[in-house]
Amino acid sequence: ITDPETLDILRELNINFDNGEILVRRTISDSGKNRCLVNDCSVTVGALSKIGNRLVDIHGQHDHQALLNPETHVDILDLYGKTMVERNEFAKEYFIYLADLKKLDDLRSRESDRLQREDLLNFQINEIDEANLSVDEEDLLKSAKNKLQHAEKIYKSVKLALNLITEKEGAVLDVLGRVQRELELLPSIDPELEKQVRRGQSASYEIEELVEELRDYANKIEFNPSRLEEVEDRLAEINGLKRKYGGDIATILNHREQISEELETLSSFQKNMEKVQEDINSHHTALTKLSTTLARKREKTAAVFKKKVEKELRDLGMKDIKLEVQFIYEEDDSGFISFRNQRIKLNPTGLGTIEFLF
Repeated sequence: ITDPETLDILRELNINFDNGEILVRRTISDSGKNRCLVNDCSVTVGALSKIGNRLVDIHGQHDHQALLNPETHVDILDLYGKTMVERNEFAKEYFIYLADLKKLDDLRSRESDRLQREDLLNFQINEIDEANLSVDEEDLLKSAKNKLQHAEKIYKSVKLALNLITEKEGAVLDVLGRVQRELELLPSIDPELEKQVRRGQSASYEIEELVEELRDYANKIEFNPSRLEEVEDRLAEINGLKRKYGGDIATILNHREQISEELETLSSFQKNMEKVQEDINSHHTALTKLSTTLARKREKTAAVFKKKVEKELRDLGMKDIKLEVQFIYEEDDSGFISFRNQRIKLNPTGLGTIEFLF
């Protein structure tokens, strides 16, 4: 006994079958009572029927006949030839192969969307990179724009301040000079004024430094309309990118990092496709070997099975009985399995189908 379902039934009934064989007996007494035994274990008629249905066909003219049902013929031949292990190994590989085919088909169906997305991301990355943005640039440009727009006013105000300090009658420096001259002799009379004299000197020094700084600043003031235009154009470019990508320059640069990572992920998409295709190619090799080996074993088994069944049936009185085990290999022009110089279609049980003809 090798059938898994039959073995499960025997275990449920606590029937010992250590030697792999079972002996079924049913006795009927004169009184009509019957007793069913399987390996000397008492079982009900229902249990015996359940076991019997897994082992033999007891049929009449219209009953189900497993031996005459083509769908069961490959099972019968594989059980007889002990090729179920090879068949199960093939089936496992076959269904993994089908799953990988579907995976590859799904990846290919998304390929067009992936390529469009890659084009968009590459465009955005190039656009942001070409802009050559820096986080503090906008603030610096706004400050420069403000200075350039008001350069004339700034220059006039600085020059006026310098005039007030140094050139006009009653200029600040002249006044401070006179103040200093009046005060510097007083500490010799009253030492308490020493502090005030020093403060006067300090004020003079501060004003002199202020004059130098204002003169330097005035010399650097730009009256440059073309530079103003450049600054305004650059600010317009930055504002355009801000409208497109949202937020500020920091947000734009962060977006660039995110889409760069996404682009790397999309690039791995192609690698995934290549990996799945490699797996499929490996399945082709494995399935070719498994299916052709299984087919040849079945054909050898069929010759032995044919003689065995014919002998058993002749012993039962069917003298003219003949059995043909027919192997039907369906051609598949797009298939990858080559068997006897033909491309043969695969199915979950292997190559082709098997049918017993009496």
